[in-house]
Amino acid sequence: MIRKMKVDNTAKILRQIEDKVKLNLIDINFSGLDLRGYDFKGMTLAKCNFHNASLAGVDMSGAFLAESNLSGAKLMGTKFRNAILNKANMSHADLTGADMSGASLQETDLSHSNLMKAALGNANLKLAKLVEANLKEASLSMANLQEANLQKADLGLALLIGTNFIKANLSHANLQGATYTRAQFNGANLTGIKGYYI
Repeated sequence: MIRKMKVDNTAKILRQIEDKVKLNLIDINFSGLDLRGYDFKGMTLAKCNFHNASLAGVDMSGAFLAESNLSGAKLMGTKFRNAILNKANMSHADLTGADMSGASLQETDLSHSNLMKAALGNANLKLAKLVEANLKEASLSMANLQEANLQKADLGLALLIGTNFIKANLSHANLQGATYTRAQFNGANLTGIKGYYI
């Protein structure tokens, strides 16, 4: 049974999540809460506020998180496989080792976020903001980064096989040690890029 909730009744909502009730949540405030151990898999969490919340290791696979605020959140090892995160704010979030494989992150703000060793294979990051993001050792093979802003992003040792960087802004980005076999850079801004050799 899916229950729609638009009022902010966070304590009651968390009890229902603990009881495995399938919820459809819109504009709920979870900011600053410790949500480790909760299961948000497949839930609708549109426009919810997770600012500075702790969600390390939480399963949010297949969740609908469009336009949600996850800025500054602790998301180490969090599972976002096939989740919808379009236009979400994930700036300054710690996504170390997070699994975002197949996720939709169109126009999502990941600026200044830590995505070290994150799995982003087959993710859609078209028009995403990744300014000064840490993507060291991240896996972005077959990901779509068309028209994304990766200015000053660190992609050192990243796996970029078949990645789409068409018309992306990679100015002053670091690709040293990265594997970018079959990656597409047509029309990309490569001004001042490090580690990219034609």
